[in-house]
Amino acid sequence: MLESIALNTGTKFVHVPYKGGAPAVQALVAGDIPLGILASSTVAPYVRSGKVRVLAITTGQRSPLDPEWPTLAQEGAGYTSASNWTALLGPKGTPQPIIDKLSAKVVEILNMPDVKTRFAAGGVSTIPSTPAELEAKIKRELATYRLVIEKANVRVD
Repeated sequence: MLESIALNTGTKFVHVPYKGGAPAVQALVAGDIPLGILASSTVAPYVRSGKVRVLAITTGQRSPLDPEWPTLAQEGAGYTSASNWTALLGPKGTPQPIIDKLSAKVVEILNMPDVKTRFAAGGVSTIPSTPAELEAKIKRELATYRLVIEKANVRVD
């Protein structure tokens, strides 16, 4: 994501790797790093306490968590839309009836008002989809990030 912002704005960033969101947000709170791109659920308590400030969100639309948070595009970083998401995956060859049954049950659970409320309290929106929609999303994301990786000349150290 930061490479996409760099490409859109001509800004250079130094990548500082962390072993997850928790250590990264701790470094941000401590002032060890000047900014970070972190999941809203990871930073929500620190935003509420005033220890960190949201500069912009990485989605295409303003957040339902706080409509005052601008998007990257609104802040002049070009259109970039990315968000954390979680998917339920299974082994290749899983029979379609099992996939369909699991998918229907997960959608049912994620649409329950109390489940939506609990997720929202942690800064997470539930957006259930079908297996076909998930497959299409994965393909779109792979294509998008493949282009960013190529344009930014990202290499594994």
